[in-house]
Amino acid sequence: MVDRAIDGEVGKWIRAIKNVTNNEAFFAGLPADRRWMPRVLLVEALAQCTGVLCHFSGLSKPEGRTLTFFAGLDHCVFSGTVAPGDQIVFECHLKRAMRGIVKFRGTGTVEKTQVISVELTAALRDRD
Repeated sequence: MVDRAIDGEVGKWIRAIKNVTNNEAFFAGLPADRRWMPRVLLVEALAQCTGVLCHFSGLSKPEGRTLTFFAGLDHCVFSGTVAPGDQIVFECHLKRAMRGIVKFRGTGTVEKTQVISVELTAALRDRD
């Protein structure tokens, strides 16, 4: 769901972008005037950003040996729609990491207008 990580600081935050195009699978069969990115996919894209941040921060083991479980979300606010042609800028900040439980604060903006704000919790478990 994320096209590219564009900036960040190891162990602190990440900024990534998603270019929403007309040929996305979730737009298939919808009339042009009703094509909005599903909100659950905005949450998923932010969750994927947190996974990238965990990887580059050393919280997850290399070579895919860590499983990341989505454990919850709090204070989720949607304040706009995302349509084809929009570029979403996601920003996730690591709030706390302790004993395999990681908390993040994430936002998504389109043209400097916030479309999502959420606190995410993930559980990281080593795979044997």
